[in-house]
Amino acid sequence: MLHRPLIVLLLAFGASIALRWPLLDRPLSGHHEFCTAFSLIILENWHTDGLCAHAGAPVLTFSAPADRHSPWMGNEAAFANGRYHYLSHPPLGLYLPYWAFKLVGLSPSPLGLQSFNLLLHALLVLAVWRLVLLVAGERPALHAALLTIFLPAPLWFLGNAYMSDIMVVVPWAWHVVAAQAIFTAPAHRPARLWPFTLSLLLTVYTGWLGVLAAAVDLLLLLRSERMRGQRLRIAVNIAFAVALPLVLTALSYASVVGWQGLLDYLIGRLLHRSSLGPAASGWPVLWQVLENFRTGFLPVLVVLLAALPFALRALWGGTLRLSPKVQVLLLLAGLPVLLEHALLLDYAAHDFVALKATPLLVSMVALLLEGATPQRWAAHLPGMVVVVLCMLGAADFRHLNVPGVSTVHRDQGTYIAQHLHADERFFWCGPAPEPQLVWYAQRTPWSVRNVEEARAVLALRGEARGVLFRPTTDGRGLELERVLPALPE
Repeated sequence: MLHRPLIVLLLAFGASIALRWPLLDRPLSGHHEFCTAFSLIILENWHTDGLCAHAGAPVLTFSAPADRHSPWMGNEAAFANGRYHYLSHPPLGLYLPYWAFKLVGLSPSPLGLQSFNLLLHALLVLAVWRLVLLVAGERPALHAALLTIFLPAPLWFLGNAYMSDIMVVVPWAWHVVAAQAIFTAPAHRPARLWPFTLSLLLTVYTGWLGVLAAAVDLLLLLRSERMRGQRLRIAVNIAFAVALPLVLTALSYASVVGWQGLLDYLIGRLLHRSSLGPAASGWPVLWQVLENFRTGFLPVLVVLLAALPFALRALWGGTLRLSPKVQVLLLLAGLPVLLEHALLLDYAAHDFVALKATPLLVSMVALLLEGATPQRWAAHLPGMVVVVLCMLGAADFRHLNVPGVSTVHRDQGTYIAQHLHADERFFWCGPAPEPQLVWYAQRTPWSVRNVEEARAVLALRGEARGVLFRPTTDGRGLELERVLPALPE
């Protein structure tokens, strides 16, 4: 009965929340919690100004007049009205938490965003469970879902760290479920097109992974003789699901920075992140990607690597047999992620990008364990292995993320907020300020090399005063200096 595994998953997910409880609402500091602060800055600006005031475009510069034109994280093509806009991804992954905060009547906060992220984790678990249930039945589906709960990558990136391109894994996983049903069902049902199209649309409106998923959908559609009579209809739905969110995104962003500004910005970001662009780093980035998978999925990678020699021997001997359903799953859950890593290798150096491999890796392990233990005496062995893997994943997560919490960003940001008036320009002298500090300060910094440069900025901008903050020698405290415009020579 299906309610029994769902009860198990509910209890397991509750245990995962208990595991993460000490990390929630702590001062933003850990790896990629800068993504959480980055997202919160955008959400706070929308909360203060209103979403429509920016035509739905993500804005990073705070709304105080003294923050305008501050080039923090700036890109000239994305400036409009003195404020920097972050246009690297489609916006749905930021719209949804914004609407969630509006719905409950709360201001954006780290704990609120982390709670939203936990809900996304639960949705991903259900998607993986449903996907493997379609392919192999109840027991491997439960095992795959349990691994999705307790592996380090989903525990962290669907808990403390939030970014719109982290969230994309959730609608995409549900699209894989819908596509699996479309491409492997014994008979075509028109009703299956609605979840297929809607999930793809939401995925594209959240991240570029959706475009790659659509390409894989078209590939499977063309190679499926069974669906020959439905190809045109499904292809039209795919085209609609890709075109509508991209058009909406382009209209929103271009209304702020202009069409040429948007084009220049996107080309610049593509060249910066592309595997073949001038910024590509080659082998060092590739090693970083491998390290990201090690830290995010070590327990299941050990199982897969242990099984690799046997799989290669079976492949060489012609005895490896994968059912059509498994082949479709591997393509749907694996090929878009592989393409993203291959095309945007520099971007894949961010460890949250590896999160998108979760449905593929946990499904492979669950199916492998199910197929490797056909004997009756070993009936409970897959479950025992999964329990061990979940315990190892939880332990690895604690090892990676519990130590090292720092209050420096919070303390420095709060100090800045207490000593900076709304009409004073925020100057910063030191290493580039992190988004965590900027979030707690609620002001946008202008980095300068010394106080003379700060005075020149005030004179150039026609502003009356500013405050220069610089870290102390130990990096924990701050020194401040009031700044007046430079006198004309």
